[in-house]
Amino acid sequence: MREAVRLVKNPKERIMRHVALLLTLSLLFAMPPSAITGNSAPEQKEEMALDKMPEPVGGWAALTQLVEYPESAKKQAIQGTVYLSIVVGVDGIINKIEVLQGIREDLDRAATKALEKSRWIPAEANGKPVEARFTIPIEFKLESKSK
Repeated sequence: MREAVRLVKNPKERIMRHVALLLTLSLLFAMPPSAITGNSAPEQKEEMALDKMPEPVGGWAALTQLVEYPESAKKQAIQGTVYLSIVVGVDGIINKIEVLQGIREDLDRAATKALEKSRWIPAEANGKPVEARFTIPIEFKLESKSK
């Protein structure tokens, strides 16, 4: 009981002693029709329904493994979700990454770097690979260990 009271009175000590890393990658697939594009010239993009959404090579767990939680954010117990808009090309390479809503520069950069390192299986429409834009939230969360 004394240990619990001491940790409650000194939260910095509790954070430094009992912190484990938990990264969660959530995906939002709610897309307006204007967010789905064909593989045509930029000024003549077609809107189409996708048969298959793009996905990271190795699965979503592989993408999660690419995310590195910055030490500075861990030390300050900074948590939150970075929302990114990405465009996956027909070749499976991300052509554009845009931070829609960030937390702070180091976490935004960590989420962007993870996506830059990733490779994707492109979206498909009518059985052919197509370019697709969608939003990915990457959550940075510290999990407290219990004794």
